[in-house]
Amino acid sequence: NTRATMHRLRCAALHAHRVAAAGRARCMAAGYTTDQVKLMRERTSAPMKECVKALKATSGDLDEAIAWLRKAGVASAHKKADRQASDGAVVLAADAAGVACVEVNTETDFVARNTVFQDLAAAVARSCLAMPASSAGAGARGGGV
Repeated sequence: NTRATMHRLRCAALHAHRVAAAGRARCMAAGYTTDQVKLMRERTSAPMKECVKALKATSGDLDEAIAWLRKAGVASAHKKADRQASDGAVVLAADAAGVACVEVNTETDFVARNTVFQDLAAAVARSCLAMPASSAGAGARGGGV
């Protein structure tokens, strides 16, 4: 019984070693190593798939891959800029000196209903109320920051 268990453990270890070696071989054939992916993730905090895409696109050149990620990040930022932030919260804060009305927007109703988001909106309103009237920004004219 013990011999059979030991045999199964050795077979499992050998299989795991072969799978890992095959993964390394695929990475090497694609022009990058797993160490490069790890290093890129540490430097950029980008998702692993994005690091792999960048390394494939630049044939494993780490500096070029980081530049490629930056360009891709700019492109994704432009895509996100077009999205509508139609949900949110309108918060009032008042004291003896005045009233502040703040609208804070978000893309989803899930975020808008979150207590952390609502607390943030209330804190922004209180901060606006604490500002001197001359530096309060738009004031009675309306507008936003």
